[in-house]
Amino acid sequence: MPRKADGEVWIKTNIDNSKAQKDLDKLTESIEEQEKNIAKIEKKREEAKEQGVFSAAELDKEKAKLQELKKNLDEINNIKSNAKREKVSIQDNSGYISRAERQCVNARIQGGAATMSKIAMRKVYDSKELRDLGFSLLLQVHDELIGECPAENAEKVADLLTGIMNDSRRR
Repeated sequence: MPRKADGEVWIKTNIDNSKAQKDLDKLTESIEEQEKNIAKIEKKREEAKEQGVFSAAELDKEKAKLQELKKNLDEINNIKSNAKREKVSIQDNSGYISRAERQCVNARIQGGAATMSKIAMRKVYDSKELRDLGFSLLLQVHDELIGECPAENAEKVADLLTGIMNDSRRR
């Protein structure tokens, strides 16, 4: 699947341009309709506010939220103007942030898988029954253990290994 450097994914579809344009037009109409509905709701809220429908406590709470938003906006504008004055370029880092979040989650998953693999290898090493069947561990790749044993013991060894690998999840 093609990818852009900033993490955006492009998907190739079998939809022709005219169908895609029709779908886009429908979506645009839907968005415009929702915007009209939002405007109607806001107008009704303003009318209700003018008629005193909201309590003083509700208005105070809303004013506090608005003041906090204005304060945050002022801080952002201040940062932007300082950066512009100092000739510092501010860029959208959402792609980097998303990648860092994925890496954090992946590290937790990979770390857990590595721990389970180490536990399984230790249990295989300690298993007298596997040794008696002629099994020897050759290699560990990601979450797999690769070993060898005499052909006549392969089924029994496979069952034992499956049990050990499943039991490693529980420690």
